[in-house]
Amino acid sequence: MRLAVMEEDNSAYDHIEKVHQTGQDAADLIDTVGETIKTLQEEDETERKHLESVLTDVVENVDTKFDSLTIEYQPEEFDTNVYAGDLVESVFANIFSNAAVHNDDEITVWVSVAESTQEYLTVAIADDGEGIDEGMKEKLFEMGKKGPDSDGTGLGLGLARTLIEAYGGSIEVSESHHGGASFNITLRTA
Repeated sequence: MRLAVMEEDNSAYDHIEKVHQTGQDAADLIDTVGETIKTLQEEDETERKHLESVLTDVVENVDTKFDSLTIEYQPEEFDTNVYAGDLVESVFANIFSNAAVHNDDEITVWVSVAESTQEYLTVAIADDGEGIDEGMKEKLFEMGKKGPDSDGTGLGLGLARTLIEAYGGSIEVSESHHGGASFNITLRTA
């Protein structure tokens, strides 16, 4: 009789856990949809942003959240103004956070200038993690697409692409020379 009660308790706990996770997923989705709506309203509201300040704030914020993440970053390389909106920080935060969340071990992310012209600047974000499956690279920026092991909504990188393109830039992913993923984010210089 006692065993039956314990099994019922575990079943109830599992059910409660599933309800909690579903609620959390719904809250995350609502936040993402809110950001998407704000993005659509913000499309024409690009302004001059000091890239060094933007990146430094994001690096400091993300660095405090993940003990397993090390970000190698030289702020002075980014002493440039670019055209972007208020949500550009969320693009960088999403990529840094994804590196930590989607890798089981310690991970290092290197942030550098891949290319700089009078018109554009490309930020390279490369990591030494597990990388991205070849089959996912083409779908990575589609809204709602996520890897089989992802607990996320699959909207983060789709939103990142929407934002960057709204700012007149582009975002691409490839394999890092460190073995993981490499994101190149190109923004118009101001």
